Amino acid sequence: MNSKLVALLLLISLFQLDKVKAQLYELPPIQLDRPDLTESPYLTLKKYLQVESGFLFEQNTKTNFDRTLTTPTMLIKYGISDNFELRLVTELVTTSTAVTSTKTAISPIWIGFKTPLLKEKGIIPKTSFIAHLAIPTLSYPTLNNQHIAPQFRFVMQHSLSDKFSLAYNAGMEWDGINTQGVFIYTLTTGYSITERLGCFVEGFGYYQPSFFTNHHVDGGVTYALNKNSVIDISLGYQYYGKNRANFISCGYSFRLNTSKQLQSIFVK
Repeated sequence: MNSKLVALLLLISLFQLDKVKAQLYELPPIQLDRPDLTESPYLTLKKYLQVESGFLFEQNTKTNFDRTLTTPTMLIKYGISDNFELRLVTELVTTSTAVTSTKTAISPIWIGFKTPLLKEKGIIPKTSFIAHLAIPTLSYPTLNNQHIAPQFRFVMQHSLSDKFSLAYNAGMEWDGINTQGVFIYTLTTGYSITERLGCFVEGFGYYQPSFFTNHHVDGGVTYALNKNSVIDISLGYQYYGKNRANFISCGYSFRLNTSKQLQSIFVK
């Protein structure tokens, strides 16, 4: 066989092999735990640092005086391995009411982890477990917890199609003030309008025996600037006892590869 033809076939084979490798190791899009309250079962990639930040504004529609501004809301995640993600949650909260003056304080900082439990197969959803524990000594003194404040939830998701997904969470939380835990549930449907643009509708709530029931409905959109960063906006309504409130949230999330030269979050 002609040596030039052999060389040409070898080059073509190497080119095709590089294409296959690129497809196998193509970086998946960033997966978020915001803007809805339904956490995702997907973990942060190994050796990636992911930051999900935003602000949340709530106003009591009964009084129009009681307001809460949380800015920033910050969830910092790091992929230790393919099966373990470290998590840190912190918030700066400003409250204003008709009775008291405006107050600003740092909420107790939460540290925790996420780990996978089940892979999606048929009717079995992709499932992970998330747990956090509050560190009251790192918060503003007036918000220090008097008791241990853990929280946990099981997070599940079904891929109904290439565009539709159904996700839901169930768990319990303790606020460190009361010894009785609060049950939490979430249910959300997501739809990919395009490769970059997505939307969701969600219902979630809290239940504490002999105390209160709190229900919320919200919805919003997300837009992927690239595979490493996303912006979002959402609106919602909450019902608790005789009170009603509206809330709005906006956010920006990104991730960085810490094992190599930092990848730009602003390029495609």
